[in-house]
Amino acid sequence: MAAVGLIHNRCLTIKDGVIDESAALTLMSEDADDVASACCLTHELWSQVLELGIAMYLLADQLGWVSIVPLLVVLCRFFIGAPGKDPG
Repeated sequence: MAAVGLIHNRCLTIKDGVIDESAALTLMSEDADDVASACCLTHELWSQVLELGIAMYLLADQLGWVSIVPLLVVLCRFFIGAPGKDPG
């Protein structure tokens, strides 16, 4: 978020009559927000994969080979799609 502050500071110090640069800086601020959001999503992705691995290990430790059934159900629903969902 420091990039957004620097961009905002630059917008406030632009000379009067320089419109082209301020439009570009507005777009750069939006891009900085998008990068920050992408970083959060990246951390969510790896942490959920790790969480799934730990959960499957703990479940397998308690139930044995039957513990793969919930994972198979999730994968089938992912590849086949939800029932009642219009594919088109």
